[in-house]
Amino acid sequence: MNPRNAYIPKKKKVDTHTRSSVYIPVGSTEIPVLSTDGYNVGDRIIIVRSAAREWIADIGMDKLPPRPDTRKPSLQWTPYSYTFSFERTVVAVDETTNTLTIDIPMVMSLDPKYPPARVSHRAYKHRLISDVGVENLHLVSETDPKDPEDENHGWYGVVVDNTIHGWVSNVKTSHFVSGIFASYWSRFITIQDCAVVEPVSKPSDGGRRYQFNLSGQMGLVKRCFTNKARHDFISQGRACGPNVFVDSVGVDSNNESGPHERWTMGSLYDNVLVNILRVRQRSWMGVGQGWSGVYHVMYNCEAKFPNNHFQDAPGTTNWIIGFKGNISEPQFEGKLSKMISHNSPVHPRSLYWSQLAIRKAVDVLKVTIG
Repeated sequence: MNPRNAYIPKKKKVDTHTRSSVYIPVGSTEIPVLSTDGYNVGDRIIIVRSAAREWIADIGMDKLPPRPDTRKPSLQWTPYSYTFSFERTVVAVDETTNTLTIDIPMVMSLDPKYPPARVSHRAYKHRLISDVGVENLHLVSETDPKDPEDENHGWYGVVVDNTIHGWVSNVKTSHFVSGIFASYWSRFITIQDCAVVEPVSKPSDGGRRYQFNLSGQMGLVKRCFTNKARHDFISQGRACGPNVFVDSVGVDSNNESGPHERWTMGSLYDNVLVNILRVRQRSWMGVGQGWSGVYHVMYNCEAKFPNNHFQDAPGTTNWIIGFKGNISEPQFEGKLSKMISHNSPVHPRSLYWSQLAIRKAVDVLKVTIG
C-alpha cells in the first residue's frame, strides 16, 4: 500500500538542485536552484530532501533507547528511510535569480548544513486516478456478535490510494477495525461530513482504530465525527503534508490524536475536540518511533483529558495557539512547544476557513478586475 518510491524519471527532462548556500525556511514558496533551464510555469515537480546521517544525529534519532518492557533494541533511523519527496507545481520562473516559485509552501526546512535537495519533473510508475469520490454510503462490517474483540472482518471502511483530487463525502462506517484512510500516495483528498463509529477490535492494541488517517499530501478532513478510537485524527509516519483536520470531534478514545509514529510534517489541527492531543517525542515506542511530528499548528483545539503535551524536535517549531486543556509532563525528554493564548480561544475562530476566504476573495478579484 505504501511503496517506498513510486516516482520514475521523466524522459528528456533535467534535474536541478537547491543552492547549497541558501537556507529555505518552512513556509517558503521560493526555491533557489542551480539552474531553471527546462522548467516552466505549470510544471509538476518533486523536491526531494535526502536524509543525512548528520541530520539524524543532530535530532538524536541514532541513539533511541531499547524498549524497557522487552529490552528489544529500537530501530535507529537511517537515511534511506527518511528521504522526503514534496510534490509541488511551478507558478513562476525567475531566470535572472534562478528561482522557482511553487504553489504550496514548504513544510520542511532545507538547511545548507545538509546535502542540497534535488528538484525533478514529476512522473509516476503507477497511474493515479483522479476526480473520483465515494459519497452517501453507510458501510457496515459484519462481526461476530458474541466477540466484542472480533477482528476477522473488515479492517478499513474506506482506503484512498494512488488517487489525486478525490473525495469521501457523507459516508458512515460502522464496526470496522479502522475508519477512513488517505494513504501515502493520495494527493488533494477531501474527507467531509463523515462518521466512523462503533469499531470492533482489540481496543488498545497497535495498528487498530485509526479512525481518520491522512498520510498523503494535501489532505483535508472537515466536519467529521468518531467514537471509541485509539487515535481519532492522525497522520502516520513520514507523511509529507500539508494536511488539515478542521471542525471535527472524537469522543471516548483511549489514546491520542496528533501525528503518529515518525516525523510527520506540516499538519493543521483546527477546532478539533478530542480526549487527548499531542505532538511529541515518542522515543522507543513502537520499535523506535522518535519524533512524531514537526511544524504542526494546533489552533483553537480542545482536549478533555489532562495528559496532553507538545514538544519541538531540535531545529523545529510547533505552534500551539488557543489550545484549551491541561498540559502534563511529557513521557520523554524534549523541548516544550510554546503555548500561545493557552485556555483562551483566539480570533479568527478558524485559521483554515479564514485563509480559504482570503484566497477565494483574491481569486474573485483577479477574475473581476484582472
